[in-house]
Amino acid sequence: MSWRHGLSKVRPRNPAKREGNDHEALRAARSCPDALSYTALASARPTARKASGATVDVHETIYGTTILVDSSGFTLYEFSKDSKKRDRCVKISGCPSVWPPLEVSGAPTAGSGVNAALLSTITLSGGASQVLYAGHPLYTHPADAGPAETYYFGAKEFRGRWYGLSATGERLK
Repeated sequence: MSWRHGLSKVRPRNPAKREGNDHEALRAARSCPDALSYTALASARPTARKASGATVDVHETIYGTTILVDSSGFTLYEFSKDSKKRDRCVKISGCPSVWPPLEVSGAPTAGSGVNAALLSTITLSGGASQVLYAGHPLYTHPADAGPAETYYFGAKEFRGRWYGLSATGERLK
């Protein structure tokens, strides 16, 4: 590594030394973002976590911002390439496996602090229903290590950016 190539002189921890700890591998990969793309993190991420339930809730982050989360408290994201009520990720190879849609059977449920009038669904090409908030299709990210994580806000992947949403439906960067 050299400064000429835009990489830090600080070497990331070697995830191979910590066998069986996928979160350590992710942290090591994150410490050198110039050398890896977010797509490359897919090989280091834990097994994909199923979108857990159809309840959309709010949670306060460590920064004091209130964001939308799923029923397990994990951050929900929107994709900048989506248009109102249209999922563009589903048409991009590999995107749904990295950013799974928040799916529901029936109607989504609004948790405390969530405006139920802003919740709706669309039908994906495979027949599943994806939850929308204020017209934004909602996604999860399996690499989130804990509830209300904001690490991936602004992540550039699949020719777009990924952001959190506030309870009013505003994009959070």
